Amino acid sequence: MFNLVDLTGKKIVLTGASQGIGRDTAIMLSKLGAKMILIARNEAKLQETLSMLEGEGHQYYLLDINELGNIEACIKNIVNDVGPVDGLVYAAGINNDRPLQLFKPDVVSNVLNVNLGGFIEIIRCLT
Repeated sequence: MFNLVDLTGKKIVLTGASQGIGRDTAIMLSKLGAKMILIARNEAKLQETLSMLEGEGHQYYLLDINELGNIEACIKNIVNDVGPVDGLVYAAGINNDRPLQLFKPDVVSNVLNVNLGGFIEIIRCLT
């Protein structure tokens, strides 16, 4: 099979790696040669994802993106362990459909932290 994209040896950080779009993207990128650095909050599911990847040298880190204050330390650990990274896939995200009366400030904060705040903080720390 001929790949138009060759990511051999590229180090890619991917959030939301434990399931869904994040997991599927990690698998695809590993098939293209990338060394995946997986981030999610569920270790058992992260290990499942890790076992599905092609190639070697992949790693995972536990992080709840909603806890914005822990992101910087996690990114520092990643950079200390693997060196500079070549890319980021931000696949972490939550959907919290509910009637407006139940969309209280803590729910809004959680959705914004995961879907926007975490992305901004990871980019800040990586750059």
